[in-house]
Amino acid sequence: VSISYCWSNSSLAAECHQVPALSGAKFNDPRQIKTLLEERYGLRVWLDIEQLTSGQQIGMFEQISDGLVNSKCVCAFISTEYAHSINCKMEFQFAVKSLRKPFLPIVVGRDNDWVSSVI
Repeated sequence: VSISYCWSNSSLAAECHQVPALSGAKFNDPRQIKTLLEERYGLRVWLDIEQLTSGQQIGMFEQISDGLVNSKCVCAFISTEYAHSINCKMEFQFAVKSLRKPFLPIVVGRDNDWVSSVI
């Protein structure tokens, strides 16, 4: 399982000061759900913050691509912030359109502005 999300929708990212403010709720934090999927269901989950390394010869997008290629499905945590993020849009479109990965959309934002986006 690969998790695709916008950092501003993660309460853990906000607590670590990785984003200026949280947009979403603590109960649907993608990082916490990743832990739940692993601990409760024994799934192997790919999450950027744990898998991306700067010391490798390949760049960030190549590492994300590898994670998506090796995943059986994608959990996409959808929000307006996600829909406005160039990186999130590229990741989503690569997974769904290019790789044709099955995906589970999970709406985590405070509004529905993302509905009119390419997501």
